[in-house]
Amino acid sequence: MNNDNNSGLEPEAGSIGDILWPIEKIAAYWGVTENRARALLADRGINRVSGWPADQVQQVIRRQGTRTDLGKSSESTPRIALAPHHIAALDCLADGQPWTATRLAVTIDPRKDSEAAIKAGRTLMSATCDVLHRLKYVVPCGEGWTITPTGRGCYSRYVENWR
Repeated sequence: MNNDNNSGLEPEAGSIGDILWPIEKIAAYWGVTENRARALLADRGINRVSGWPADQVQQVIRRQGTRTDLGKSSESTPRIALAPHHIAALDCLADGQPWTATRLAVTIDPRKDSEAAIKAGRTLMSATCDVLHRLKYVVPCGEGWTITPTGRGCYSRYVENWR
């Protein structure tokens, strides 16, 4: 009778289970799916015998984090696709003067003639400026917003590429 705590699920030290690992154990060791583990093994040139050599599996260095295949970006902010209302707001703010959400809404869509339509436009422009503020393209100024140098750079790239 076996009195130790090993229930037979884990091989004893020096056994074949320490030398060759099944794909399930490799996937659990790397924290990936079995298919991803197979792809990583193939990519690293680790060949299967009756399992995969544990010492080779343990030597694999997975580079998790920043992508290493991309060069350094010259821009300090990431490029993102802006919606038309973001560009329209930057277009108004490009003059350097503070703009309120109401002034932006009425200028961008002058067809709004009811108070409800103006209020909806004001809400949209307020949310738009909040997004642009998180991107560091605009800053609050009193009751309104003004464009930042980063926002001006984004706007000028847009003008060069799309107009």
